[in-house]
Amino acid sequence: MRVVSAKSKWVSETMSVSIADNGVDELQVSALRGERDRLLAFAFCGSDFLVELDASLNVSFVRGMTAVFTGHSSESLMGQSFNDLVQDSDRVRISALLKRAISGARIEMHNMRLLGPEGPSPLLSMTGYFLPDLKGRYFLGFRLGAAPSAIAARDGVARDTESGLLDAETFAMLCELKLNEAHEEGRQYQVTLFDIRGLKKFSRRLDLYQRNELMTKLGESLQCHSLGCDSAGRFGVERYGLIHEAELDIQALRGELAGLAAHEGSGAGRFDIHVATMDLAQEGLSPADSARALGFMIYHFRSQQEEEVSDKILKAHLDSVIEDTAQRITGVRNVVSDQAFDIAFQPIVDLKTRSIHHYESLTRIIKDGVHTSPFEFIRFAEEVGVVSDFDLAMCRRVVEWLMENRRLGKEYSVAVNLSGKSIASSEFVTQLLELLRNHKEISDRLLFELTESASIDNLESVNNVIQSPRQEGHRFCLDDFGAGEMAFHYLRAIDVDIVKIDGSYVREALDSKKDKHFLKAISGLSSDLGIETVAEMIEDEQTVDLLDKCGIQFGQGYLFGKPSFDISSFEALYEEEESEDTQQSQTAVGS
Repeated sequence: MRVVSAKSKWVSETMSVSIADNGVDELQVSALRGERDRLLAFAFCGSDFLVELDASLNVSFVRGMTAVFTGHSSESLMGQSFNDLVQDSDRVRISALLKRAISGARIEMHNMRLLGPEGPSPLLSMTGYFLPDLKGRYFLGFRLGAAPSAIAARDGVARDTESGLLDAETFAMLCELKLNEAHEEGRQYQVTLFDIRGLKKFSRRLDLYQRNELMTKLGESLQCHSLGCDSAGRFGVERYGLIHEAELDIQALRGELAGLAAHEGSGAGRFDIHVATMDLAQEGLSPADSARALGFMIYHFRSQQEEEVSDKILKAHLDSVIEDTAQRITGVRNVVSDQAFDIAFQPIVDLKTRSIHHYESLTRIIKDGVHTSPFEFIRFAEEVGVVSDFDLAMCRRVVEWLMENRRLGKEYSVAVNLSGKSIASSEFVTQLLELLRNHKEISDRLLFELTESASIDNLESVNNVIQSPRQEGHRFCLDDFGAGEMAFHYLRAIDVDIVKIDGSYVREALDSKKDKHFLKAISGLSSDLGIETVAEMIEDEQTVDLLDKCGIQFGQGYLFGKPSFDISSFEALYEEEESEDTQQSQTAVGS
């Protein structure tokens, strides 16, 4: 602050000298102009154009190539309200930054867009500071391109249109960024969640202008008190949160928010604000896992429907959720590190020949020495974003199993399930591809089933990822096909070798003409695309006959065998069936 004040004083004293003063000779004027040009040159080292605002936030000075970046000439910008030049979605945040700058906070690099005659400008990063000595002037520098470490520069950033705050998913992403920042700098940040009860009802009593004004000011207040004026989020109509310094006076902020009701209400009533504050870093968890625990807690926070609430109840509930989540994340990590799971196998067979095509590898978690269903384990790992660690551990186990049996002279084809969230993780993909490159000899024996396809956001990216292993001989299957309205969209976007039809269609097809026609449609489309089809949950011969008539090639279900840890049991069973078929054939020939 002393540096900024000194600079403010120096600039003020320098600029107060009037070059029109008779006491100033030409040498002094030349020197002053030289200093001015030097300051501008230094400023342009970090900016593409410069803007000065007066106390009313009107443009009072512009230098640089504004027309190139915004479509406005410097002359046309003079005298305009800066708020009117900022893109609508950025207006609340930028306004909060300018207000905070009055207290002496420097405006670090923030991404934003200005409005030009033909629409928003390219993404710009803005820096600046406020000089009270120069009649309350703001000095802003703009540079083309995103700020390298800003949240807005990352993929998947989304904001609430009413308040300008980050949405829940982006806020959770920011938690991890700030956790890493705090870890590296040895700092402690906190996160506070706000349950503003009655805000929805209160807003309905306002006219459109009042409602927009209320949401703008609410977002502005939260942004202004958050880290960097861009670390606040909206998770629902009445649920909000912000990441902040530990020293922030939360009660004062609560009062500030409550005051909005009196200011905007016009007799509309009031709303009650309940808060819960906790450390951003969770004891015993890495920054990444702390962020996952917080994200899971935020999910519960935005969906909980408790009638009775108070600060104490809210804090106790959220503390309980995050503690339980942290313990479960640690549990997932321990299962991976301790290899506390076993592999069961279930055959996928040719419906015509009844020969085994390949096996699906299925996880069984070991808990207290007993094998348990992985359903809840996998679902939780999916929800908090740690499933990729387990998927990689499973891939390694299956690869080791295939290699060991290969050394024993036994060749098997086995499919491993991969979550859509795992495939979307660059770290997971890197490690998986390295694993596959080191074991190319089993590329034609190791298959993959893509599960949770609904969680795939970037289908093009996922398709690009799986093509490299496919070219090496690995086959990919799209699991649970048909379970969701986007199924055919996935098939169009992702090049795979096999589709596995969701069991719900298979179960209903015997009694439903609609599902029967659906199976025929899947079979016909897949055949045209050169894709094989597998139907799951087959339990009787009547279903096999129906599927065969629909053109489905392979099947999986209890009719062909329940999951087993002993894969040799299937070999014995199917060898016995083949032997019986051979004997019957020979008897028929002999007769």
